Amino acid sequence: MPFAVMELIEMQQRPVTVLSTDTVQKAVDEMVVHDFSQLPVVDQQSRALGLITGDSILKAVSHFSVKLDALRVSDAMMKVRLYQDIENTLKDRIRAAFTSPDGQFDEGAIRAAILNVTSRHKDF
Repeated sequence: MPFAVMELIEMQQRPVTVLSTDTVQKAVDEMVVHDFSQLPVVDQQSRALGLITGDSILKAVSHFSVKLDALRVSDAMMKVRLYQDIENTLKDRIRAAFTSPDGQFDEGAIRAAILNVTSRHKDF
């Protein structure tokens, strides 16, 4: 039976997430209940901060040599760089590559390089 897009959106539950301040034990409990291997980590405003995974939890437990309830999610999460951060990093590196020691740079060459490596083709 076909559904309208709005119906599908309305049927969706809120994603399962954990706060960076939650205990790792809480994250593990949520992962077990929902049969997930990883969970998004968010801040109080529900902004994405990273992921917590089974592997990242094992590494944190091994590194800190403590029990799960003594660790916070922030101790075990993997920070995820957002697309915009990556694009800005590329622009910064390109600018540095085309800047001479005296601070002069070729604006045209920089724009051409940025257009070749970014999808948005935005100015920097």
